[in-house]
Amino acid sequence: MFVAPDRAYFIEDAHPEEVIVWNPEAMAVIGTIPLGLDALGALQPGANLARHGSLLLAAAYWRDGDGVNWGDHVRLLEIDPATDSVVAESDEARCRSLVPSGPTASGAYYFSAETTSAAVRAMLGDGFGYTPCLLRVAPDSGSFDASFFPDLQALNGGRPVGAVMLVDERSALLDVWHADEVTPIAPDGFDPDAGSNVTSELLATGEGRRRMSSPGQITGLLRLR
Repeated sequence: MFVAPDRAYFIEDAHPEEVIVWNPEAMAVIGTIPLGLDALGALQPGANLARHGSLLLAAAYWRDGDGVNWGDHVRLLEIDPATDSVVAESDEARCRSLVPSGPTASGAYYFSAETTSAAVRAMLGDGFGYTPCLLRVAPDSGSFDASFFPDLQALNGGRPVGAVMLVDERSALLDVWHADEVTPIAPDGFDPDAGSNVTSELLATGEGRRRMSSPGQITGLLRLR
């Protein structure tokens, strides 16, 4: 995450408990910002960075190594690059997984669940994986908007939804699990010829337009309101 020619920030997958401050011009690490993320029993922390105006947002979550079991909340940490410190943090129980979805021109920032474990709950039942979620941080805010939580599965015929990727101010792409679009796995649990169950889908809430753009991929339009 670049904020100036001589300053950038990133989080290593192996060390999500801190943000690394890096000088790209000198090609040198110049500091770290502790996030205070400890393990929750057998669940290990992970985090993603996003830029929100003059501040940085670290979206943290907890999961096991297989992406089957997840923590019962996520955490949003607000970082001030002027002081290289966490200035605010809040826990959010509406989501269990968080990845950046992108900003809008109005200054809002969106986060959603990741795609790789989107269908775990559908396959293994309640208590595993997570329900789809889309959260919004309003302009000039460092916490999630309590009034914004669309039902993504209802927009997709009850199908599990993973990541949401903003296209523009009013629309977004969704990764949607289509069990009916893939070849069932073999009895031994492995089939190299089976298709991917997760497809990118753009849904229209008003007209429900959909078109097949490639095998296993359906395209439509989701409106952000």
